[in-house]
Amino acid sequence: MTSIVLSLDYFDREKIARFEFPVLVVFATVGMMIMVSANDLLTLYIGLELQSLSLYVVAAIRRDDPKSTEAD
Repeated sequence: MTSIVLSLDYFDREKIARFEFPVLVVFATVGMMIMVSANDLLTLYIGLELQSLSLYVVAAIRRDDPKSTEAD
């Protein structure tokens, strides 16, 4: 939750209007919680995929920035 609040100032400063960012951070957090509470390998894998897919999109959220294109 803190990262979402702190990122609002960054997005305003960089003039990036992305409503997907808080949703993706929540999905990544849910994936982490699923991984922690997993009792079998399939649940662990689902949590890992939910987390990793969300974080891939967050890493590449600035398509025009060269650092984001390296993250792809």
